[in-house]
Amino acid sequence: MRQVIIVTGGIGCGKSTVMSSLKEKFPDADFFSFDKFTEELYHESSVRMFLINNFQTVDRKVISKLVFANPALKQVLDDYFFPIAEAKLLALIKQYHRSAKSIYIECPMFSEMFYRSPELINNRAKLHVIVVTCDKDEQISRVMMRDKLSYNAAVQRVNSRGPQVVGDKTIDTSK
Repeated sequence: MRQVIIVTGGIGCGKSTVMSSLKEKFPDADFFSFDKFTEELYHESSVRMFLINNFQTVDRKVISKLVFANPALKQVLDDYFFPIAEAKLLALIKQYHRSAKSIYIECPMFSEMFYRSPELINNRAKLHVIVVTCDKDEQISRVMMRDKLSYNAAVQRVNSRGPQVVGDKTIDTSK
């Protein structure tokens, strides 16, 4: 039985909702969120220095606006954070692969990390990947409501992600 379960999918597809349901269904499992991990990283002095040097701010909303409007800036951000996230994910895989306890990892950027990382590709057999999807119009609507964005800004964010990795299971959260 695989103990490391990745929950991934596009922005606004319902990953957090799925994770909440999994927490109720499997109360003895551990749960990890890369969104929360990234939020914590923003408080580290070295990360703050990188953000100020490259984006002149540490405000996540401002940085999000900048990177979703400019692919080159998104690449700068990804090149900085992906190695940190990859190292954390690989450590979790190693820790839980032979553990009696399961871990559910909410990892929005798993596909981007996976295709950039030979080590993640080599560890794919140790993972159970759940891809959360939904209808694109609903996805755009969710992003608009949640992030208080215009239609065009929401479309820009939805379209900014590359192809999804093939999952072991797909959950469609469309209504």
